[in-house]
Amino acid sequence: MNVGPLSLLPQLRGRSKGTKMIEADAEGIIQETIDECYGGPGVTSKSIIAKVMERCRALSIQAPSPATIANRIRERKPRALLAKKSGSKAARQAYEVRGGKIQPEAPLELIQIDHALVDCIIVDSDQRLPLIRPWVTIAIDVYTRVVLGFYLSLSYPSAMSVALCISHSILPKERWLKTYGFTGGEYPFYGVPKRIHVDNAREFRSKNLSDSCRWYGIELTFRPKGTPHNGAHIERLIGTLMGKVHMLPGTTMSSAKDKGHYKSDQHATLSFPEFREWFIREVEIYHKTTHSALGCSPLLQWEKHYLNKDGGFAYPPIIDDQLRLLIDFMPIKKRVIGRAGVRLHNIDYYSSTLKRFDIGTKCTVRYDPESLSKVWVLPTGERTYIELGYADLRLPNTTLTEFKRLRAQLKDESERRVPTAEVFNLIEKNETLVNAAGVKSKQARKMRERKKTRFTDPGHPLNEKIAVPDHPASTDYSLKPKAYEIEE
Repeated sequence: MNVGPLSLLPQLRGRSKGTKMIEADAEGIIQETIDECYGGPGVTSKSIIAKVMERCRALSIQAPSPATIANRIRERKPRALLAKKSGSKAARQAYEVRGGKIQPEAPLELIQIDHALVDCIIVDSDQRLPLIRPWVTIAIDVYTRVVLGFYLSLSYPSAMSVALCISHSILPKERWLKTYGFTGGEYPFYGVPKRIHVDNAREFRSKNLSDSCRWYGIELTFRPKGTPHNGAHIERLIGTLMGKVHMLPGTTMSSAKDKGHYKSDQHATLSFPEFREWFIREVEIYHKTTHSALGCSPLLQWEKHYLNKDGGFAYPPIIDDQLRLLIDFMPIKKRVIGRAGVRLHNIDYYSSTLKRFDIGTKCTVRYDPESLSKVWVLPTGERTYIELGYADLRLPNTTLTEFKRLRAQLKDESERRVPTAEVFNLIEKNETLVNAAGVKSKQARKMRERKKTRFTDPGHPLNEKIAVPDHPASTDYSLKPKAYEIEE
């Protein structure tokens, strides 16, 4: 109540703002209940109101109205309530001011790369039975929002997935599109990025990736832990594409709640090649659709930057040795050249080209974990890789995962040293068994489908047929000359 000269001023009638009309005991119960019980993802205003009513009845205190209790909850700071309900990380994500970001001013200044498990079950290509959800490793150019490159696989993300995504991003896509039968497709995006931004997954944190990026003049930066907003562009892109996936038969949706009673396995109809074809088309549709943040399509945003005054386009330079680009980003091991060639994963690899080097020469070995039939070796002092195949040409192509699994299985069965040939013998027997059995266990079908999609993928860079130069093959002078019969 005002006293003195202030009492002469006209006053508004009624209660002043903030006046509490309920009993102090009831007010204390409300505040205490909010402090103690407002927590966890399942809490609601209704649950707090019910709890306050219950406590008031237990203490024989007149309970306040539900509206009064709801008002007390709303008087609390929203950030504090969200922190109690969903954690401090969610509260920071929702209410923290984020400024001072350096935005790219041109294409290829910054790209973001991430993996995503596709929200759709595919079927195997032989029996058309539900199988597995594919993975996609995808790169977005932040300035134009174009999908600079991606790699679809049935295997868990790895260093090889990253290598294939980066090489796909850097290289032109025309030949790649033609391998899948796309003759009128439009995918003009390529080029060496200045910076690649990734999260802290193991395959991104490798020294090999850091070194490979540095060789091509690319800066590799990492998202600070606990700050998903630093990868917002790639996360939104994945969300957009998964929204399209949710319209496919066999979709798993984003959560069990969204999925409801839908039986994904029963409705799955697309094989991996069919899903890949659909995905490529959806990416093209995305490129030609107006982006809300740009005010135009990603394709137009890209073309506007490279458009010349004469109406033509000045696109980025193209990497000459495209296979070398991929090899430079592939998994790496250090080895020495031995009498039998180069040994990796206890498998001997050989080419007659190795005869130019002495035993003991140090070399760098690049390999594909999804296909062990060949490796690429760079001896010390050399500038070009040498492709090596199995020293024993009878060995079947296989994956590193399968080779290690069967090798460990044999070791468990015996204390003796396990010869490599014995492991490959098991691999061949398994292949014959699975192929003959047709519908076997789901795990066997997954293994077979993974190998099949990797070994027969026409768009995989390591599956392409390289044109042989039109010149005589080099002569191996270590062999005895062949005698020819001469007619007298």
